[in-house]
Amino acid sequence: MGRHNAAISALRRIRGATTRATTQVPFRDLELSTVGDVRQWSDAELSTARMGDSRVVGAGHHAAGMVTTDELLTSRHNSAARQLAALIKNERERRWLGQAKLGELAGIDRRNISAYERRTREPRLDEAERVLAGMGLQLRLELEPLSSDVDARIDEISKLTIAERLTQVPFLIPQLMEWLVPGEPLIDGATAALLQGGPVEPKTLDLCIDAAHLDAFANALLRFPPPRWNERRGEYGIDDPDPRVAGPMRWKTHFGPITLRVFDTLPTHLTVLTEETAVRVRPLADVEVADPAVAERLKRFRERPR
Repeated sequence: MGRHNAAISALRRIRGATTRATTQVPFRDLELSTVGDVRQWSDAELSTARMGDSRVVGAGHHAAGMVTTDELLTSRHNSAARQLAALIKNERERRWLGQAKLGELAGIDRRNISAYERRTREPRLDEAERVLAGMGLQLRLELEPLSSDVDARIDEISKLTIAERLTQVPFLIPQLMEWLVPGEPLIDGATAALLQGGPVEPKTLDLCIDAAHLDAFANALLRFPPPRWNERRGEYGIDDPDPRVAGPMRWKTHFGPITLRVFDTLPTHLTVLTEETAVRVRPLADVEVADPAVAERLKRFRERPR
């Protein structure tokens, strides 16, 4: 236990970095210039661009690779199904009802109630009405313009500094990067976009490495083996956490959920300074090309009235 606590304490060390004060430039006005096959910030942008509490200060030299970040933006259908499943479960538990008792009140087999709550089966509208009626509730539907909630959320996020946005993500970047530093990972996907000023909401810390560092990354990760995502069960479980073993490259660590992508050659990268640490990230332009969900969010943001 003593060794474990000492290791965790070591992982919590944060490498400080200084954020220089510069002139404010709106995120939507920033564009990456291309120098050969490497994307870099122009000199003017480096001298004037400040996005919240984070600033891009350098560029890597590797050729970029393109992959798609999955599960960062679910469909509206799946979102509604999740909300309905959570609603049924929360209301049932508030009333101290077992699944069997609720099934009896609703005239529905308890196995169906269990399937709804575990989201292995979606209830039909009439089934949802019967389940809710069994608890003395009724379902009310309302219409609103498509994606209005997304636009409202973009407005909310845009008012926050990057430091404030980072307090809302479900993972700790400095601790994770300190832990996994032997694998020399880059930050990818929605988190890379956030660190460069994008109004996005990462659900996991997306990382990428080159194949030459896979063993080092695996050895670091397995010092404290985290639960690995199981696609069939739809949850983190006891599957072999070794990233060299076939399976979803997604884990739930002490410091939050992470995903991993392995490239033959490490993609182009930039170094971003925050108040807590300096991290390497994929350039925003590359993330937009590789990640349709991030690209759509940034497109909506840029097209909004100024």
